[in-house]
Amino acid sequence: MIENVGKIPSLNGIRALSVLLVIASHSGFGDVVPGGLGVTVFFFLSGFLITTLFIREESKSQRINILHFYARRGIRLYPAMLITIVAAYSLAYFGQIGGESTILGALAQIFYFANYFNIFFDGANYTPAGTGVFWSLSVEEHFYLVYPLIFSFFILNYNQRKLVVCLFVVIVTILLWRIYLFEVNSVSDSRILYASDTRIDSIAFGCLLAILKNPVGRIFRDKLSVKDYCVLFLSILLLVFTLIYRDEMFRLTFRFTLQGAALCVVFYYAIACYRHPVFRILETNVMDKVGTYSYTMYLVHFILIAYVDQNIALISNKYALFSFVVLCSAFIGWGVFKYVEKPLSGYKHRYS
Repeated sequence: MIENVGKIPSLNGIRALSVLLVIASHSGFGDVVPGGLGVTVFFFLSGFLITTLFIREESKSQRINILHFYARRGIRLYPAMLITIVAAYSLAYFGQIGGESTILGALAQIFYFANYFNIFFDGANYTPAGTGVFWSLSVEEHFYLVYPLIFSFFILNYNQRKLVVCLFVVIVTILLWRIYLFEVNSVSDSRILYASDTRIDSIAFGCLLAILKNPVGRIFRDKLSVKDYCVLFLSILLLVFTLIYRDEMFRLTFRFTLQGAALCVVFYYAIACYRHPVFRILETNVMDKVGTYSYTMYLVHFILIAYVDQNIALISNKYALFSFVVLCSAFIGWGVFKYVEKPLSGYKHRYS
């Protein structure tokens, strides 16, 4: 039972690292910085956090209010998203960034169809440059269309074990589906990399950690045993292996499964041992702020890159581009948080 979630240690720091990985990759460091891992971490974190909140809600009220969950999601996600869409489509309309400004493209992104729109309908021809990152929002929301119902059904019937089995089945099924698509259908890379039916297992891994060995509410440790170091080292080594092993079949199939398994261990120690020097950087003020603004930073950073590429020739060096985009996206994130998200937080708490 999780009596009080409060602010979970390290999570904002993990958000910060993830968004910085994505920004660095898109800024020209993609050959050495794994931006895709940053997105996978976002998926994992989302599953872990939402399941943790579900467990807390169920322990307090013996039920899950699904309508309130969707209300909280809408208040959390839509303000920054709509601001970004209006800005991006305006820039594209006036020729300040590439791409097209179409109603069809906007509707696909607003209603979380961006990933399949891009895969099957050449969505890039209907949307502004830099808005391609909306695919990941679609993956999350497709998962959360059904997950609260599944969680409620199993937990409220006092059958946590069957919920765990269900999540394992999802993970194995998605892996087999990716293998089938690659080996039998010979689909494009984008079909596997960006579709909900091939990527939701990363969210499911986060859900599993929250159910099976949730570090929230446990006694936090500032020391690691030799066994802890070994387990953590092997998990990090596994993550590194998934990044450097470039076999195409592995990269599009097993990589995400192994990353999910490794992240279970890394997340556990990062939260349970957040006072340890290995993880203390995640709790610094700078990382906390970047993590707080990370959602908006993620939404706007690629649009900023598209704008710089077309209009600011002076920023051609990738180091300068990365610095500029981080600072600008963080400033925009601060503005959205202070003047939009924070004022709306009271409405969100009504549904807590």
